[in-house]
Amino acid sequence: MKLNPIALAISLGGLAAASPALAQYASPPPAQAPNVPKAETQTQASGPEIKVSAGARKEIAALQTAVNAKDAATIPAALAAAKAKAKTKDDQYAIGQLQLKAAVDANDKAAMLAGLQTVIGSGFLSPAETLPLYMSVGQLNYNAKSYDAAAAAFEQMLKIDPNHLDATVKLGETRNGQGRTAEAVALIQKAIAAKTAAGQKPDESWYKRAVALAFNAKLPNAPELGRQWVAAYPTAKTWRDAIRIYQTSSALDDNALLDTMRLAQATGSLAGESDYFRFANTLVTKGFS
Repeated sequence: MKLNPIALAISLGGLAAASPALAQYASPPPAQAPNVPKAETQTQASGPEIKVSAGARKEIAALQTAVNAKDAATIPAALAAAKAKAKTKDDQYAIGQLQLKAAVDANDKAAMLAGLQTVIGSGFLSPAETLPLYMSVGQLNYNAKSYDAAAAAFEQMLKIDPNHLDATVKLGETRNGQGRTAEAVALIQKAIAAKTAAGQKPDESWYKRAVALAFNAKLPNAPELGRQWVAAYPTAKTWRDAIRIYQTSSALDDNALLDTMRLAQATGSLAGESDYFRFANTLVTKGFS
């Protein structure tokens, strides 16, 4: 009996934070609504064939029929019967795929996690092939605010592939959810450094997130992170945010404060009447008129 593997594709937008404006730095950025996981059945031209055992073939076929028919009333008993007969990793993998498909069809997040764990636990896939499954486990747990379980999934990904930068960043976000913000920033910095060392430009969202987390937590490296951000992405808006972070985070004397305002003027990052008024007013009140 041959079953087509299910390709589960879960959008990871739920871990990505929007770019915070300076006004938002005083508090954590708002959480984004998680994207709904989706799955689709795909026929693969290559890859190992799933060969279920003779003792479990009848029950797995019955489960497949119930899942394909979206027969919610029949699926639980069929799943239990198939699991009771499963003897091999092929059996477990086939059952896990069907269990996962039924969960996605029902939009049942807890059942999706159970199906993913069955697929992973079957031992049918190589460690590298389990990476997207662990990513999905981590994402689902993160969206449910089960941060310890999410962290365990991302940590497992990094055991399999220590250079998996998306897992590094997502573990960082999870550490922030666990209240370990300094570790979160360090992990995102690690991903930035690794991508830079590989001769690639890190995503700007990584810089923004590291800066926002450090600023919100009043970490001493927030100004330096802002400097790194503007060095990599020197736009007027980035200059404005980086300068304001430096001004807010540092104990500046009058001359140093005015130097930052002159820098903002030179980089074209004074934005609107309020910035120009603040610059002019500071010059007057500090005796630099």
